[in-house]
Amino acid sequence: MLRYWEQLTEAETAAGTARSTAALLDIPGLVSSALAVDIDAFLAGTDRDCSGCDLSGRDLHGRELKQSILNGAKLGKVNLTDGSLFRASLEHTDFNGATLLRANFNLVDAKWADFSAADLTDALLYEADLSRATLAKANLSGARLGRARGPMSCSCTPAARRAGRRE
Repeated sequence: MLRYWEQLTEAETAAGTARSTAALLDIPGLVSSALAVDIDAFLAGTDRDCSGCDLSGRDLHGRELKQSILNGAKLGKVNLTDGSLFRASLEHTDFNGATLLRANFNLVDAKWADFSAADLTDALLYEADLSRATLAKANLSGARLGRARGPMSCSCTPAARRAGRRE
């Protein structure tokens, strides 16, 4: 009976070695090619992990991205109107200037996420963890933030602060 590592194909072994070497050496070109996230697989729904990927400016209107892992991803100026990121992991994710109208962010882990100038009008953020998140100039009009954990201070507009009060 073969052991697990003996069953690996040469391609799998080479890919793993390239990832490890690139990560250890921290060579940007090697890291990005060796650890390249298949964005098409993520958008097709066959892969839930798109950590560190760049989806900036894409139209993701109505997309169901429930329980996705988007830690460190770039979603600046993305359109996720009527979409869902229910229970997604969004630590350090950049939503700067994104359109997130009526989006479902219930139970997300969005610690250190950047929602600067994002439009979260009528978004659902029940029990969202927004600890240390940046909400500067974010539009939270009509957003539902029941039992959400948020930043200690909000540098957003006065209307956004009123909308962000806990219920």
